[in-house]
Amino acid sequence: MNRQLTILLPFALTTLVLLIGGVEACPQDDAVPAAEPLQDRLVAEPVSDLVADVRRLGNPARGAIVFFQPELNCARCHDHESSGRRLGPDLTERRVASMEHLIESIIHPSRQIKDGYQSAMARTTDGQIFTGVFVGLTESELIIDRIEQPAEPLRLDREEVEEWRKTDQSSMPEALANQLADRQQFLDLISYLADIAAHGPARAEQLRPSESLLELPPLPEYESRIDHRKLIQAWDQPALERGQELYRLRCASCHG
Repeated sequence: MNRQLTILLPFALTTLVLLIGGVEACPQDDAVPAAEPLQDRLVAEPVSDLVADVRRLGNPARGAIVFFQPELNCARCHDHESSGRRLGPDLTERRVASMEHLIESIIHPSRQIKDGYQSAMARTTDGQIFTGVFVGLTESELIIDRIEQPAEPLRLDREEVEEWRKTDQSSMPEALANQLADRQQFLDLISYLADIAAHGPARAEQLRPSESLLELPPLPEYESRIDHRKLIQAWDQPALERGQELYRLRCASCHG
């Protein structure tokens, strides 16, 4: 397992357990209300306010660091030069893209899906479900590209495909903003996307961060104080239902 996964996986699993189990990691903070998710706060804001703050406070260099963070997968889908994949439109190309459009593409990714990047769902005869970007259909194969694929798109034998259809769901995860640290990171990310859209590949290359800026930070201190046994013992049917909803919102777009 590589270093990034070694660092990220325990934190991600602990976060999921906390969300599903509904148990506080720090008992002394029981009286503190949970913060509203960033996605909900952004959706509630007028887009004009977000645009104004991107122009006033956004920093494209910081936004580039957000864009290339491995755990977000932005570059893996949208920077074709570095990834060699076409899981999403190449955002480094010079084009006309309003700030409003860029904001909506992140907080409402399924509202407008660019032609050529529609998603597809397939169920095979052995009960497996695959979702991803629709690539093509031949007499013998259904071709879907997924972020889990190491290099080449997935090719499903049509004789083994029981059912398939294109969907109106973007392959970009819903509520992606919740993976950001705060509102400032969102403003920086939009600033970066607007900058490279206006100036093209040369500007994108200029802003590309060095590897040292992409190293993951150490795990937070509270990790050493979490009672994992207590968390697991608290699981019940409501916890299972919360976990199912979390999986549907955060994981199903890639993992079916």
